Amino acid sequence: MSKTLFCRVACSPVRSEAKDSSEMVSQVLFGELVTLVQKTEKWILIKSLEDGYEGFADPKQYIEITETEKDSWLALRKRYFSFIILKTSRGLLTLPPGCFSAPAFSLQQQHYEITERQKEFPDWKAFANSFLNTSYLWGGRSHYGIDCSGFTQQVMRFRCTELPRDASQQVLHGNPVTFEQRAAGDIAFFHNANTKITHVGILVENDKIIHASGFVKEDTFTQEGIICSETKQLTHFLNSIKNFKGR
Repeated sequence: MSKTLFCRVACSPVRSEAKDSSEMVSQVLFGELVTLVQKTEKWILIKSLEDGYEGFADPKQYIEITETEKDSWLALRKRYFSFIILKTSRGLLTLPPGCFSAPAFSLQQQHYEITERQKEFPDWKAFANSFLNTSYLWGGRSHYGIDCSGFTQQVMRFRCTELPRDASQQVLHGNPVTFEQRAAGDIAFFHNANTKITHVGILVENDKIIHASGFVKEDTFTQEGIICSETKQLTHFLNSIKNFKGR
């Protein structure tokens, strides 16, 4: 039986290779579960139970849990869309929105308890806007740094819709809509010169899109693609628009 690991840090880097200098391809957030695929002296190869993403991580950032603990955690946990502060055996831990937690719980004789949390966002637009000016970070999935597909994945989770990790995977889901049918909440995908999907963002209005490019920002959305609000130049070429049901 495969081993299940619990992420016990706010954001655990997931790398393409088993070394610190390797690129970060994603992150696992606190409370998310992964399967142990392979273990070396200093690294573990993991597969996320949340979105199926694989990569190498630091084993010190995880604890192994039993099947009973896994089942109990899945039944107990809630994804908090607000900053929360956890009291742990190692001191206080601040979690960004999007992490799983519970008011109080114990795993492997380690106790956790929420001591403070901000009010949750009233709707998905408010949650999306909370990322404004967050730095672009390749592989990032939180307010500490995020990439374009990590941003859409997190916002869509607020809307009770699960998406894969990468834009090239996300584009395979949802219902196609024409440019004329577009509406706030739709997701727009963009391609490069080779028609490869390389970027994604969320429409906040018919002619406005919020996306992560350098930092999370709002730009103008047109039938050709994204027009940068600062330079007035076309920066991303529109490929398709998808509609996803959610709150």
